[in-house]
Amino acid sequence: PPHHAAAGGFAEALAASMAIKRVRGLDTSDDERVMRWVLGLVVHHQYQEATCFFCTRKLHLPGGFSESAGSPVVRIDFVQHNMSALLHGGAELGML
Repeated sequence: PPHHAAAGGFAEALAASMAIKRVRGLDTSDDERVMRWVLGLVVHHQYQEATCFFCTRKLHLPGGFSESAGSPVVRIDFVQHNMSALLHGGAELGML
């Protein structure tokens, strides 16, 4: 299954690459298409109140990110990489 943590890390690096390319006056249109696809995957797999079938009173996950669809475990690094990707990737796409 797609690895959410790795997708977030990839998007973080892609955002940095896009920023450097823009400073150098290079085209980022291909990068922008990839960024939209990756951020779409990340947002789609973020746990939400309405779709969090893993959530219980003791295990409250909305807003979190797991490693992959095959692993419901949420760790701080999974959340950090994906939130950073959404922030920096969204900024590079002019969405913030």
